[in-house]
Amino acid sequence: MFGSYPPLLTIARSFLSWAFILLVLFAIGPATAALSGNVADSLGTHDASLLLSASALRGLVIGVAIFAITAFVTWFGAYAFTLGIGLTCGGFVLGWASYGLGSVERIIRLNGANTNLVLLAIESLVVIMVAAFITVIACRIAEGRQPGASNESRRRTPISVFLAASALSEDRGAWLKIIAPFAASAAAAALAATLIAANGLKGQTLFAGVVSGIAAGFAGAYVASAMKSMVWPLVPMLAMALTAAVGMIVTKFTHGSGLVEAVYADKLLALGRILPLDWAAGGLIGVPMGMSWRGVLLDARALEAHSTPTDEASPNIATARDV
Repeated sequence: MFGSYPPLLTIARSFLSWAFILLVLFAIGPATAALSGNVADSLGTHDASLLLSASALRGLVIGVAIFAITAFVTWFGAYAFTLGIGLTCGGFVLGWASYGLGSVERIIRLNGANTNLVLLAIESLVVIMVAAFITVIACRIAEGRQPGASNESRRRTPISVFLAASALSEDRGAWLKIIAPFAASAAAAALAATLIAANGLKGQTLFAGVVSGIAAGFAGAYVASAMKSMVWPLVPMLAMALTAAVGMIVTKFTHGSGLVEAVYADKLLALGRILPLDWAAGGLIGVPMGMSWRGVLLDARALEAHSTPTDEASPNIATARDV
């Protein structure tokens, strides 16, 4: 539909993309927040997460609906516009959904020392991995929408793209070119979250998730570049899933029975302040941004507005087909 634009349609493309972004921000997003607002705790308030609530089954059903909306928005954006627009708009949807829920600190105040942080860790792992799956499909969609995409690239599977480091390098250390960026992304995400999540306010934790995504994307792309390889957005996303889950477990064992006291003293571990949906939203918004800051071009369509028909593609550009 809107895959590759002739020069005369550049303005229309820009208008349509911004209209889509605004629609997500001010219509679809708030509607998703209203949906997530139906998740409640035992007292009927919104101090709950998708799984840590009065009804885990209800939270699970609402969570499936939220991610269905996120998937549609992300995949449509990746198909009609660019991969970056699709992932960012998907992150906006999850950010709004998180806004309709409580914060980790408020959940702990309600449930006391018996707050099931292990369940929150599992929720973090699940929601970010679902977001990573949405990213896989979005990259696959964008791959087929690249200008001049070959039939061979259209036949490639998400798994083959995830193993891009192995495909790009024939040496025996190919897997190291996946593991090293993964480790760098996880460390960068943890550091960013620790620095930014200074309190448990909803805006602060969501911002911490986004900055963690940026840091993870940048670090993963930087290390991969240093190793003469490339990394796909899925790698930093999975690294964030591990960071979020481990962070919640570490929070549990760090504070132990003094968990509530740590909340009231504003000394809760920073990694334990970020709600699972904050991490997932931050991954979708931040990872492509961080990778682009390192010079990785995930979608060649993003350059079309600044190019002319006689421009030649740069051999150093990495598109969705490559990373």
